[in-house]
Amino acid sequence: MKKLKPGDKVKFLNEAGGGTVVSVLNTETAIIALPDGIEIPYPINQLIKDTVHAIIQTSAEEIKNAQTTEREVIYLAIESAHKNPILSDEYYVYIYNLSDYQLTYNYAVGKDGVFQTMAFGTVGAFQKNKIKILSKLVIKDTDTHNIQVLLKKDELHVLQLPIFESIRINEKTFSPSCFINHSEFERPVFIVILKEQFLDVQAQKAKEKFDANFKTHISQADLEKLLQLKEGFGYKPKQTQKKVSQSKQEILEIDLHIEELVDNPAKLTAHQKLQIQLDYFEKTLHEAIASNVKKIIYIHGVGNGRLKT
Repeated sequence: MKKLKPGDKVKFLNEAGGGTVVSVLNTETAIIALPDGIEIPYPINQLIKDTVHAIIQTSAEEIKNAQTTEREVIYLAIESAHKNPILSDEYYVYIYNLSDYQLTYNYAVGKDGVFQTMAFGTVGAFQKNKIKILSKLVIKDTDTHNIQVLLKKDELHVLQLPIFESIRINEKTFSPSCFINHSEFERPVFIVILKEQFLDVQAQKAKEKFDANFKTHISQADLEKLLQLKEGFGYKPKQTQKKVSQSKQEILEIDLHIEELVDNPAKLTAHQKLQIQLDYFEKTLHEAIASNVKKIIYIHGVGNGRLKT
């Protein structure tokens, strides 16, 4: 295991329990503080780092100062809004980035293999971001959460493999017994470790994987596909709705009916229509906020209520 240092959370390898490293006596023994405050000596080779409880700092600056690069790890955390998760009406989704890489993420929820993006954006090195608030209805109506992450640095760095993680969430996996109490959170939290193995310069397997994916030319099949794509995607955005002007407005009315947003909507699937409406909703909302619009009226129709929800 990596070198221990004071403050590290550890678990006992051959028995239940764990604690916090107080000091390292030598290469073989460390002093461990148990949850009740008692300090005991313990063999280092019988300790493992407790990565679930590694996020103990309350700010990105404290995380960075604690030199957590020795235990680089990236988490997805879902916090209950109620002390009893089963009684919670909503849940707060966080991404914790305890690494010196910058993250670009896409977070989606879905059912039966069809997904809807709920949040996307960036998380800086040694930072934590609340990316979404999910209602209990969304949790109930979906069965899988998917997170995709790309990692980069502004300077020269070792390329890391992207994260593509699907998490099955249903009544069994999202039960109160799967939530833990964590010092970083006021209420119980459901934590999924997304990445804790970071490639280094000597990672030959990674090099072989990258080499296998090199493309040196465009194939005839690729060329034919590109020629077919020139014909278009079957629909184009309409330009009938007014853009939000930079001048201050009191009320802005936005019609989300699909016929108002695209030409040829009949060629779209129900999921594509919903995604276009949601994208337009978010775009106009952000534009309105930037333009100091005081009130927005969204016309969403009746339908099955999915867009309204």
